[in-house]
Amino acid sequence: MTIPVVDKAEKALLALQPDHFSFSVKDLRGEVVRYANNVVTQSSSVANLQLIVRIWAGGGVADITLQGAGLEDLDNQLRHTMQRAVAVGRTGLGEDTPPDASTEATDLATDYSDPEILECLRSPGYITDGLVPFFARAQSDRVELAGRLEHRSTKLFLVNSKGLRKDFSQTCAEAQVIAVDEHDDYISGYSAGIGHRRSHLALTELADRAVQKCVRARTYVEVDKGAYDVILEPEAVTEVLDWLGSIGLTGKSLEDRSSFMTGRVGETVMSPNITLSDDALCDHGLGLPQPFDLEGTPKQRVVFVENGVAKGVAWDRNTARRAGCQSTGHANNGDFAGNTGPTVNHLVLDGGNHTEQDLLDRVERGLWITRFHYVNGLLDPPKGMMTGLTRDGTFLIENGTLGPSVGMLRFTDSMIEAFQRVDALTREQRAVRTGWSVPSAAIVPTVLIRGLQFTGNARG
Repeated sequence: MTIPVVDKAEKALLALQPDHFSFSVKDLRGEVVRYANNVVTQSSSVANLQLIVRIWAGGGVADITLQGAGLEDLDNQLRHTMQRAVAVGRTGLGEDTPPDASTEATDLATDYSDPEILECLRSPGYITDGLVPFFARAQSDRVELAGRLEHRSTKLFLVNSKGLRKDFSQTCAEAQVIAVDEHDDYISGYSAGIGHRRSHLALTELADRAVQKCVRARTYVEVDKGAYDVILEPEAVTEVLDWLGSIGLTGKSLEDRSSFMTGRVGETVMSPNITLSDDALCDHGLGLPQPFDLEGTPKQRVVFVENGVAKGVAWDRNTARRAGCQSTGHANNGDFAGNTGPTVNHLVLDGGNHTEQDLLDRVERGLWITRFHYVNGLLDPPKGMMTGLTRDGTFLIENGTLGPSVGMLRFTDSMIEAFQRVDALTREQRAVRTGWSVPSAAIVPTVLIRGLQFTGNARG
């Protein structure tokens, strides 16, 4: 199965006769509902075609991303891209050989579509089913909900000049819930969900979790700066892991010597409780599965840290070639056009043997953190030094009991050292959205870390 733009792009590229080419076409269809103050404020449909092309010519390589009006001027855009590739070749700075995209046969599944989501997309407006009790749950506690609910279907096509032709389909259901006190915008709670099946979203449970946090946050106490034992919910853990993925878990970061793993593979770098991997096939049944990367390489499960010991990193074809190894199927997924190195998009932190209450019982005095924002992971990448703020539900814990809100706090700490102090993890894991324009999901438990450093606070 194909779509017209795939054939059009291939025909135009063959006519140009570059040394090599590869391209991907993403066909996205979706429906989005935005809401605030317990009412739907916007309902829209999304239909978008995106074409990402790479051309090798004259010893150089150049890329272009086209969508919308850019596709109407395809021939000219591709010709200009080829001219840029030739110009790069003249500088001697181009890739000396193109990545040899995979053409081997695999038995990987290529259709990760949920019939229920597809049926919702064929019935405009059906996405709002279930929102009446969703809003009613908030109103009963004088709380207003704001956020977004989305269903989408994506088809991805890959073609290259070496005969590669691959495609896969995926659906996604996603919800974000911010609960705000009807009289004070600084009192809030948060929850979210994402999955490739509609059944992965339980809207009533999401509303309940966010509302409960907001209600609890109505009581506020101040705390001093310093080190606190912290229980991080999956959203907070994922924010940190996402940064570690970009600064420390790829062949590019190892090549740049910015990775905390540089010279330490085989050594203990984290707590024995930590096993961290990338599993795009989602054998755990959660997340957003993906069978191969944008170079056509089948996705491999890569173990980064096993029982605290550093094991390795993720590779795309160029970084693997330079290192003398094989790609693990982690070419950039198109989220950031300027990033041409490998990316990790399906992080999995193995769960432990505990419940959330078990974690609370282990804390004499500490903090419960819903999520972080404004995190900066570039302070000292080899040490994993980061700073950021808590948001939408940060609570004091005393003698194993969850207490009042402590508002917004700033942490500043080495997260590599912090993960050496992981004391326990929950058995339950949740899927948490990662990525910007290209969504993916991490699978993460709730985590207890001893002695995280907090350097400031603010009411909020």
